[in-house]
Amino acid sequence: MLRKIILMLGLISATIYSQGFGTSSISDPVSAGMGNTYTSNVSGTYAIGKNPANILLGRRGAIEIATVLPLPNMTVMAGTDFLSLNEFKYFFGGVTNEQGETVSRHLTEDDKTRLKNLFDGGGFFSGSASVSLLNVVFKISREVGAFGFSINENVGAFFDFPESIVDLALDGNTIGSVYDFSGSRLDMVWMRDYTLTYARDFRDVFRGFRNLYIGASMKFVQGFAMAHTDHISTLFETGSNSEIITRGNLLGYASFSKDLGVNYDFDTTNTNQANDFTPFPSPAGSGVGFDFGVTAKVNDKLTLAFALTGLGSIKWNNNVAEYSSDVALVFDDISDEATRDSLFDQVTGDGRYISSVETELPSAIRFGASLNVERFFEKGNFPGTLLVALDYNQGLNNTSMSSKKARVSIGAEWMPNEMFPIRTGFSFGGIYGFAWSFGLGLNLGLLEFNISAFNFTSLLQANDAEKITLSLGSRWRF
Repeated sequence: MLRKIILMLGLISATIYSQGFGTSSISDPVSAGMGNTYTSNVSGTYAIGKNPANILLGRRGAIEIATVLPLPNMTVMAGTDFLSLNEFKYFFGGVTNEQGETVSRHLTEDDKTRLKNLFDGGGFFSGSASVSLLNVVFKISREVGAFGFSINENVGAFFDFPESIVDLALDGNTIGSVYDFSGSRLDMVWMRDYTLTYARDFRDVFRGFRNLYIGASMKFVQGFAMAHTDHISTLFETGSNSEIITRGNLLGYASFSKDLGVNYDFDTTNTNQANDFTPFPSPAGSGVGFDFGVTAKVNDKLTLAFALTGLGSIKWNNNVAEYSSDVALVFDDISDEATRDSLFDQVTGDGRYISSVETELPSAIRFGASLNVERFFEKGNFPGTLLVALDYNQGLNNTSMSSKKARVSIGAEWMPNEMFPIRTGFSFGGIYGFAWSFGLGLNLGLLEFNISAFNFTSLLQANDAEKITLSLGSRWRF
């Protein structure tokens, strides 16, 4: 029974198989080390997708290139809000018997209580990965402005589930029990964006600022895979005579590139589709997105910024499936296999091909401010430079890479000299809650290396960590 409930909640990912960055994901190692703080302080190639105005920050007349060599610009982030790696291994990793075989662990009553407490209130699994295949910024002059171009690969997944799934697994469908799976959510996406950015200093037009950078980006987005639940409102109740009363309401969508070889369970005419995976598969959908940003240098100490990112959508029109269910049924004999299969089929819904469906890009509105602390001191009285930045990020939708839960962060970058930047920061809110970040850099002039961990405490906690993050990269500056 547990397996069928898991399959129901993971409908799109489990039944079909026989995704700019919103507010939740991280896309560069400098920002990640500063608590994912970037709106007013991120610069050059790392500004694309967060605040297009900031491609002008840094040295003028310079060319910046970030690509896969010598160190790829990539970020991996995964975790839950309730379960550590040790706990996962204990409850789901099994044990070794006398014959050296891995078998299921027999849970004691104390184990069951502890597992229920871990799942109290429900929880989520989330993960994302990004790779910058190419990122170029050319800062021409103050009069002409700067141009940027990037190609980024983004994958994200989010699975939100209720505590009822564990109660049902441990206690079974006892008389009078009610298991409510309403509010469960699944979002997965794999997409690639090609982004063109332009920014210019408008201080001559809007006087009163040391600099006033205004930038905009247009991005062409290709989608290769998508699974998305619009809503899940499903409830199981065991009546006084052991009958199962179900009320199911579900709507979900999926779309996959034909090169991925996905076979939908409802399509009996296409069961042998081959997996012809390539790094450049044919898209299953496409769309257009826009970013806009303003950064105002009030003086040589204070910078204020605003950005609106990820406005747009993807239209999926290749190999698109819809799963839907809207039923209220009573089953008297749940012990019968045919009855159980019928129950599962009715609740998970019927699948069918549709012509297209549209999903939003992960969009957000951002505000930021930063201070150059060393400029409050007499020259030579402060060791190096110290930048302190503050961000407020508000997601405009819930996707695998964005959340409507607001996030506030504060970060700092201390450079005792130009060669060794040290970064740290704190993030509050969003889907991940509190995070302490730490990062380091190595600036060799022509070449720059950066590495950081958004959840630095996870490295210290090792197997007791609930979240794992790592961001690294390099960029060339000419």
